[in-house]
Amino acid sequence: ALAFYGEARTKDNKGVTIPSQRRYVQYYGYKLKNHIQYSVKTVLLRGFKFHTIPNYSGGSCSPSFVICLTSTKIFTSKVYDLRKAEGEAEIKLEQDLPLCGDVKIEFYHSSKLSRKEKMFQLWFNTKFTRMHLVQQESYDKPQGKSQNGEITESQESLGAVAKPNYHYSIVLPLEELDKANNDKKHYSPEFSLSIMLSEVSRQCEDIDSRNMKGGFEKTQSGQTDLKEEEDYLSAIDSESEWT
Repeated sequence: ALAFYGEARTKDNKGVTIPSQRRYVQYYGYKLKNHIQYSVKTVLLRGFKFHTIPNYSGGSCSPSFVICLTSTKIFTSKVYDLRKAEGEAEIKLEQDLPLCGDVKIEFYHSSKLSRKEKMFQLWFNTKFTRMHLVQQESYDKPQGKSQNGEITESQESLGAVAKPNYHYSIVLPLEELDKANNDKKHYSPEFSLSIMLSEVSRQCEDIDSRNMKGGFEKTQSGQTDLKEEEDYLSAIDSESEWT
């Protein structure tokens, strides 16, 4: 579909060039090819890792980031100082942040002499995180079990399931980051961003997807209406939503 669009609509055959737009086309293709039913999935954001340090100020940068669920801002970070000599740097959140559905992350460089400058941004959907390159897989030890392996009464009363949390990172290379993909001034070709996530053993059932912009409402049968998904993809298919 991307190749056909590029040939039909553009002279250079590049077509859709914004990485996040291409990502969502790939999501939809993956969904259709594998007959996946869309459902709301919650993951926990633990932090980020920069592989090589962007050069915004003497070989270093001072990034901060903003996280939105579709158009709703849910988190603004402090400013971090990253030095080139470190080679790579990890930014850990003080507390894991639940994410659900369409996620937009914007990174900014803050300078003492000028206003903050956008470094890059990206969109992804929590349902499809396993489609990306995955690293650093690990599990927590099961919680809520007694010595004989049974779920304790207190855990059962809370509705918890004694399954381990799964920790992993999705890795996005430079060419998959909006704006940075064309920025040779500040980034080395080896730059990549790891998004450190956890999948909870029990989905957060108190999240009402109908009240989240970008979420698909379920039908009475509990399945998602394909027409709703197509309408949603059409609604966000404007340049302003991705920049």
